[in-house]
Amino acid sequence: MGIALKIVYFSYLYDIKGISAGSANKALGFVGGLRRLGHTVSVYWRSIQPEDLEKEMLWYKLRARLKAKLSRYLHDPKKLFSNFPFAIQEYQILQQEKPDLLFLRNELYIVSAQCVARLLHIPVVLEVDCPNAYEHRYMVPLKRMVLPVFPEWIERWNWKMSQAIITISEVLRNYLVENGVPPVKITVIPNGADPEVFKPLPKAQTLRSRFGIPEKAVVIGWSGSLYGWSGLEQVLDVLKRILASRKEVVLLFVGGGKNQEIIEQAFPPDMIGKRVFLTGTVPYSEVPQYLHLMDVVLVPYPKRAFWYPSSMKLFEYMACQKAIVASSVPQVDQVIQDNVNGFLYPPENFQTMEEKLLQCIDSPALRKRLGKNARFTVLQNYTWLSHAKRMEEVFHQVLSSHHS
Repeated sequence: MGIALKIVYFSYLYDIKGISAGSANKALGFVGGLRRLGHTVSVYWRSIQPEDLEKEMLWYKLRARLKAKLSRYLHDPKKLFSNFPFAIQEYQILQQEKPDLLFLRNELYIVSAQCVARLLHIPVVLEVDCPNAYEHRYMVPLKRMVLPVFPEWIERWNWKMSQAIITISEVLRNYLVENGVPPVKITVIPNGADPEVFKPLPKAQTLRSRFGIPEKAVVIGWSGSLYGWSGLEQVLDVLKRILASRKEVVLLFVGGGKNQEIIEQAFPPDMIGKRVFLTGTVPYSEVPQYLHLMDVVLVPYPKRAFWYPSSMKLFEYMACQKAIVASSVPQVDQVIQDNVNGFLYPPENFQTMEEKLLQCIDSPALRKRLGKNARFTVLQNYTWLSHAKRMEEVFHQVLSSHHS
């Protein structure tokens, strides 16, 4: 471990207890790792959160109505102009904190922190978890007017101004390089898990009894929140066939929102609460105990030409010592070795997926072997502490160059 650093972390995530919970928990994971290494890290969630808005109910209701009518036209200009109040606040924060380094999450249209850090001669390491401009222009439903050129120009300026970039996958690294970022500037650090939080434990009997899950049932499980990215909706027919052929199997889905609606529509009402169990949205702190109910877990990501994410829930499943059946999308196929620490199947090859699920269902010994190997993989390579050590190396390199 090198010299202890004072680090400020800025993130502009909105709804960190809801739709952005995964990214927020990732940040808390590596921040915890950095603190364990002896560094002082101050975390600032820069965007106002829903619970703050709800304290002013009249303003909250008015804002919701205005947003429904005007968001299509004003979302992008509003984000762009938010740089002005952000800059004033961030100047005050950085003047008070006097950090050695600013660790900054890349955000669409936001340049305030980069400008202030440049003014105060504070080096910046940029966290790039997604191609913001690409997502905004091509993947967000066409309900907004996207400003021409600005998203891409601002994003590339942020990349250029940063002393180093930490990203989550080789696919995303290659995307940055193709868009002009020098390869030497980029470090790939995937997502991970805290093995002290996500760890094998006896099945939670209280939860099992509350849901009415039979003692001898084999539980196939899934957890998540983002609809459209998980691939869950594509595998429901496979799960229906498995329920029909294996009477000992039940399904447990952890998460609410659109995914829950799709599941409820896919299965007959008389199955819900008997062989198909839905928890709805649960606090992140409670997710591990639900995972302990599961015998086999699904990671059914869909086939896409540009698949850049690093799955955090994959590592959490592995840390909990679960038997995993996953689609072999990029990043996942770098972590899972087929029939070693999980099962892989080609994306959208649902026959192979079904065959591998049945193997897990029929063999407790196989599930045990795959689960033990999965946890070992996480302990060796994918803990937040080990990732924090790699971040620490990047930070010290940046500071060494900054002071030379």
